[in-house]
Amino acid sequence: EIISQVRVIDEEIKLEVNFDKSTPSNLDMKKSIANIFKTSEELILIKKIHQHFGANKATVQANIYKDIEKLKKKYLAR
Repeated sequence: EIISQVRVIDEEIKLEVNFDKSTPSNLDMKKSIANIFKTSEELILIKKIHQHFGANKATVQANIYKDIEKLKKKYLAR
C-alpha cells in the first residue's frame, strides 16, 4: 500500500491509500499509520476506510492520540 496524500488536522488524519489487492484492513492501516507517524498502534483509532468504486484506492480517516488515557476518555464518552 502506498500512501499518496496525508493531511493532519489536530489529532485527526485523512489518508489517500493505493493498494494492489483487497482493501486494507483496520489492522493493516494501524500498522502503516503507526510506522509513518512513529507512534504505537494502540494510540490509533481507525474511523473509516472508504474504497473508491472501481479503483484500487481508498480514503482512510483515523485519529492518533498522544496517550492511552486520552483515547479511552474520548472513546468511552460516546
